[in-house]
Amino acid sequence: MCTFLHLYVLIMWHIQDLSQLGRPITDMIILDNSPASYIFHPNNAVPVSSWFNDPHDTELTDLVPFLADLASTDDVRGVLDGAR
Repeated sequence: MCTFLHLYVLIMWHIQDLSQLGRPITDMIILDNSPASYIFHPNNAVPVSSWFNDPHDTELTDLVPFLADLASTDDVRGVLDGAR
């Protein structure tokens, strides 16, 4: 099931607020190319590179093993904070 994130637009930035989803923050991540978008939840962020019309971009598929491992953790924040 896909859930749309509650977005705040602040000075032309899209800020994702995971607390609006009503799910445990320990189980959620944000994949985004803009650090401003995850300012509320930096420990839930997986930064990715920007891409525009690049048919050879593989960043998301390269992340699949990491994301699969992340799915089995009790709290994604501990893993993501340690990965920085």
